[in-house]
Amino acid sequence: VVDGDGLRIDGIRIRLHGVDAFERTQTCGGHACGQASAEHLDRLTRGARVRCRPLDVDRYGRTVARCEARGIDVGAAQVEAGHALAYRRYSLDYVPQEDAARRARRGAWATGFTRPEDWRRTN
Repeated sequence: VVDGDGLRIDGIRIRLHGVDAFERTQTCGGHACGQASAEHLDRLTRGARVRCRPLDVDRYGRTVARCEARGIDVGAAQVEAGHALAYRRYSLDYVPQEDAARRARRGAWATGFTRPEDWRRTN
């Protein structure tokens, strides 16, 4: 696990499709939401066979892919747990999971936060 929306598998850098996770050093309402996001993705994938379906290559040369571990779409799981947001600029696939996380105040939705893309612009 590189961060909350990035993996490295057999030397290949993978960016989860449709997901924008909190950056590793980002805090949300005093909570280390970036670290929590990376740890959640690690729990989802550690010791599991991770299968990724490549969809694109991003401007950093990373493979953009949908990935599953133990039959679970890990991008959807990150968003539904409140550890990432649906990356609407690229996909609306995970908007229902984001809506559910917001309603239930899971993860960063419990504390308030700066959207990861806004945080990256200023940090």
